[in-house]
Amino acid sequence: MGKRWPVIVMGACVVVAVAAAPAAAHRRHERVSPLPTPLTVGDRIFEGNVAGLRAYLDSTQATDPQLFAQLSPDLERLETRVTAARVVFAVGTTVGLASIAYSALGRKDCPSPAVTDPDFGAALQRLDACNGDNFKMSVTAGMIGFGALLAGGAGWLALTPSRSDIMSFVNRHNALGREPIRFQFGYDPSRGFAHSGVTFSF
Repeated sequence: MGKRWPVIVMGACVVVAVAAAPAAAHRRHERVSPLPTPLTVGDRIFEGNVAGLRAYLDSTQATDPQLFAQLSPDLERLETRVTAARVVFAVGTTVGLASIAYSALGRKDCPSPAVTDPDFGAALQRLDACNGDNFKMSVTAGMIGFGALLAGGAGWLALTPSRSDIMSFVNRHNALGREPIRFQFGYDPSRGFAHSGVTFSF
């Protein structure tokens, strides 16, 4: 058991590092993600993200089918990117965690030889070789898991529509639509209205 502690500690360090990577990616993404403010169109309020844009655009299908037909393909491309980002992140997370788990659980059993073994020297060599194989496997699987998690986080970050993508869609809508989309600051979800009244559109 004592020989397993270095590998266990190494695995724990890898897990901690891997867990910190997505959090760091998330903090970085918060700086470039769509504004965390609601969208307003007239007296209607929608979430300030791709899902909110879809909810709004679907509401125009009956009242302004021409606008819907012009903008729906653009929004579908953003939705496709959101879906792809989630898939990449999920695959990277699944592969990464599975590899890390295997690095800890996939070790071969390496029994220590008895001192009464007539071939004690050869048995010790086999034990060292077995422990060496376990160590290599743990390191390799742990690094694969770490790389998969980083790749999944990077792919999610690259594919998720950015703030500028949301702004581009809003700009196109406002150039075509009769009623502009605005971003509302100071929105109080508990009260259901904007207490500061600050808005901007493009």
